[in-house]
Amino acid sequence: MRVLLLAHDFPPVRSPQSIRAAAFASELALAGAHITVVTRECGVVEADRLGVDVRRVSPGPLESLVNRAARRRAGAGGGAVASEGAERPAPAVGLNWKGRLVRRLRRGMHWICFPDATVVWARNARPLVESLLASGAVDRAIVMHEPGGALLLASSFVRAGVPWIADLADPVLAQYTLAHWRNSAFRLERDVSAGATHVTVTNRATKDLIAHRHGLPEHRITVITQGFDNRDAPKPVALAPERMNLVYTGRLYAFRSVVPLLSAMREVDGVVLHVAGPEPPAELVRAAELFPDRVMLHGEVSHAYARGLQAGADVLLSIGNAGLPQTPGKIYEYLGAGRPVMHIAETADETAGLLAATGRGVSVAPAGISLELQRLVADWSEGSLDSRFDMNANAACGYTWRAQVASLARILSEFDLQDVHAQE
Repeated sequence: MRVLLLAHDFPPVRSPQSIRAAAFASELALAGAHITVVTRECGVVEADRLGVDVRRVSPGPLESLVNRAARRRAGAGGGAVASEGAERPAPAVGLNWKGRLVRRLRRGMHWICFPDATVVWARNARPLVESLLASGAVDRAIVMHEPGGALLLASSFVRAGVPWIADLADPVLAQYTLAHWRNSAFRLERDVSAGATHVTVTNRATKDLIAHRHGLPEHRITVITQGFDNRDAPKPVALAPERMNLVYTGRLYAFRSVVPLLSAMREVDGVVLHVAGPEPPAELVRAAELFPDRVMLHGEVSHAYARGLQAGADVLLSIGNAGLPQTPGKIYEYLGAGRPVMHIAETADETAGLLAATGRGVSVAPAGISLELQRLVADWSEGSLDSRFDMNANAACGYTWRAQVASLARILSEFDLQDVHAQE
């Protein structure tokens, strides 16, 4: 099977979407498929080590300029983030003036471009995609959303008669969609859902939302969650041995507030919070300045180092996406880390159900954080923390990337475009 994977983010880009795309590509290749990836050029391009054919296309003038600057920094030994090894980088918790300027320019592009600034990359990628389709070298395709530029090329697969999966992952029309693009986002999501041979999303709530919003039958949508790699165990990062280490890795968006936790930590001794991720919110930076022995910011780190932090944690911190149907993808990596999880959410969500089903953690409302922290610290002090939860690797084996991509491979191998339309 010859599969074209169209993904704006792909390694060495560091993002949840890049991790998902890499897992799709590598696991399908291991299963025997020939994978061609069309993605964007990025700053420091590493050798493609996933056993797939990677074709890179210019992301446009602004991002190409950023890429050139990143290559110059790497050549001078001044890379801003850690390498894929386990060495800890110097914490960098803020952007310099150049970084702030690029962020403003990107936001401006998102304001004027639909679905976002990746429309420039999509325009540059179209000739390559059309050429691959015209050559007859593609049997199946996967078009990955988030960011949305790749979805603009979906019509090419319809015209070529190539069965394709729209990996929406999360909705195109979401709470954070800019107001003036909401109607356009609805139409794009509708057209992609209707035109795709099959749609994949990351959780049941998103499946129900897409099915209801666009009248799609359930057999056209499959849940493929995020996952974790169980083929190589990360080396745990050594943390403070005299206190319970609570670790959060990833970005803290506005809809993942850390404020309730910081408030609760004032009432509980014996806890140190570690956060590894880009652009921490102001309240977290302030807490780290006031209490440097209790709140430690590791800055933006490599995926390998983040996994090492997870493995070295006493307890992993998860914060629910307030008002959104999406499940934070990091929860599946947390399952792979084999450490207990404390999940904070206003109301019971899919993450709470996942932790209950696997026995890997506890879900708590913001009002109950301090009480739960006290209990976790007491269990840690007594050496009984792990025995409270199910640390058996089998509890989470269904969420490895290998298990999740097996469902994707099954869809690709069994699907036939004419048969699907005949069912409808």
